[in-house]
Amino acid sequence: KKTILITGASGDMEVKFAFFYKNNYKVIGTYNKNKATIEALAEELGSDFSYYQCDLSDFNNAESYLII
Repeated sequence: KKTILITGASGDMEVKFAFFYKNNYKVIGTYNKNKATIEALAEELGSDFSYYQCDLSDFNNAESYLII
C-alpha cells in the first residue's frame, strides 16, 4: 500500500480523502486545532487513516516531526 501525508487534514478534504481511499492508499493527516473534526473523520475512514496534531506554521515545531 502507498502512504500519503495530508497536512491540514481537518479542513474541507472529503473529496481528496475519497480519491486516496478509492485508490488503496494509507492516509496520514495532520491538524492543528480542529480535533473534533479530525476525530469524526478518523471514525468514518477507519484503520487506514491516522492523524497527528502539530502546528506546521512554526518551523521549530514542524522540525520536531521530521524523521531522518
